[in-house]
Amino acid sequence: MKKILLWLLYSGLLCAQEENLEQLKAKLKAAKEEQKELKEYISKLEKKIPPENVWKFHFEIGYMDTTGNTNTRSFNTDIKIQKRWWDKHLFVYIFDGQYSKDDGEVSKNKYLTELDYNYDFLKTWKTTYVTGYKKDKFSAFEYQFYTGPGMEYQFFKTKTHAFSMQGNILYALDKRYDNGLKDDYLSARFKGKYFLQLIENLTFDEELSYRTDLQDTQNYFIYSVSKLSLKVYKHFFMNVSYKYDYTNEADENEKYDTTFSVNAVVDF
Repeated sequence: MKKILLWLLYSGLLCAQEENLEQLKAKLKAAKEEQKELKEYISKLEKKIPPENVWKFHFEIGYMDTTGNTNTRSFNTDIKIQKRWWDKHLFVYIFDGQYSKDDGEVSKNKYLTELDYNYDFLKTWKTTYVTGYKKDKFSAFEYQFYTGPGMEYQFFKTKTHAFSMQGNILYALDKRYDNGLKDDYLSARFKGKYFLQLIENLTFDEELSYRTDLQDTQNYFIYSVSKLSLKVYKHFFMNVSYKYDYTNEADENEKYDTTFSVNAVVDF
């Protein structure tokens, strides 16, 4: 009789444990579903929050020193500073500088600086105003200045893929090296920007611009920047950069300039 009672008691305990286990599994499943719903709800709320009015800084630097048949030292830097106000207003400042020496003689000394203002009045459209200044010791122009309004259209933008086009009507002022004369004219500039995230920590960026004199279409300029960037750790990156700078109305040996560099990058 005792054996039967013990067996019944043991069986009851096993059944109770099985019921408790099933209940725990059910509660766990319900909790996971609630967690998933909560994450989706939080994600929706985050999308409704406007971007913070914060500063963003991008700084990259490259240096090369070669010795042997030729002694070459080259230095380049890119700086980009962004500031957004009240969700729709964005100011962007860029600086692109390059300097090199071959066998002790300066062979490249140039910089480009721009200040852009953007206003997002629609989801895919924005108005822009750009002011730029370029100085290149070894080009046909001592300096180039341009300023004017424009529009930009965002064809598509996702976390891994983006493409936009910008067009501006500009007042331009150039000073030539050969005769020292200044030439001011009405100009147009078209600029395309493309971004692709290849893998989680590897991205590709392409920026191509074309600027021309609206009266003399042979007076035009092409500038291209291609970058392949690898994220190393949090705010630190390494990139490979190729820049192509073309001036149509220049001597044959001054028409284009290319720069290939490997750079250290900080984003914050």
